[in-house]
Amino acid sequence: MVLPKSSSNSIKSYQYKIHFISDKGSEVKELKVCQNAFLLLHNIKLSKLRRKVFAKREETEDFRGKNNFNCKFSLETENDVKNFIENYPKRESHYSKTVKTGRKYIGSQKNIRILHTEFIDANKEYEGFVSYDYFRHVFKKCNVGFSSPRFDNCATCEELTLKIKTCENDIDVLDFTKNLSENQDEANYFYKIQEQAKEAAISEKTLQVISVDFQKNFSIPITKVPSEYYSRQLSLYNFCVHNMNTCNATMYIYSEHYFARKTPNECISCLIT
Repeated sequence: MVLPKSSSNSIKSYQYKIHFISDKGSEVKELKVCQNAFLLLHNIKLSKLRRKVFAKREETEDFRGKNNFNCKFSLETENDVKNFIENYPKRESHYSKTVKTGRKYIGSQKNIRILHTEFIDANKEYEGFVSYDYFRHVFKKCNVGFSSPRFDNCATCEELTLKIKTCENDIDVLDFTKNLSENQDEANYFYKIQEQAKEAAISEKTLQVISVDFQKNFSIPITKVPSEYYSRQLSLYNFCVHNMNTCNATMYIYSEHYFARKTPNECISCLIT
């Protein structure tokens, strides 16, 4: 039951206090409750509560569990979003080839917001329907991530990218963009051939495929002493030979005082030994 009570000390003319009448047994008690808790418990507004007070009504309808709003997307919409993400250009991690997690990585220049914009541009029927939050929800279900920014970028790509950003002539910008695209296509063609050779090595046991690469140089000794830190340190080279048939890698480490260069002679010496 809800009863109004006046308060002479309050600035307002009336102050509403909510209480229930408990008539268990022969004793009648008034149990005060918090107004906000009462409104949240019965899912009603303060205006409706006041109308019932003035009308001296005792019943209050319970609206809990009556919200039937359902915004569930269809399975077809979710599959369209997944297909867009799965068909987006990706690559494997360079340092997790031995662990078959199946996770692929999109370029570091992209993010979920950009992918959502591209999805809407490619599928105009979903404009205003597939929100960014829903796209992000589906993206997290896929075994896809974003790669870290690369620090060993191609010098030609970096030079052309810088020219595109700083050039003010539109014709020259188009030429630089075309040259950049051609250079990237050549790199993608190399990785495509490498992937085909890897698949051939797995299927044909008589074919041996290896990949060689110089890893990052190590400066030794590693020290925090200023006089040693700023002195010229010795470089330690790491030559990696990756067997694509067995997915095993062999590292050949030598310092610059033994072989001071990275010419084909040093590479052949490592392979022979």
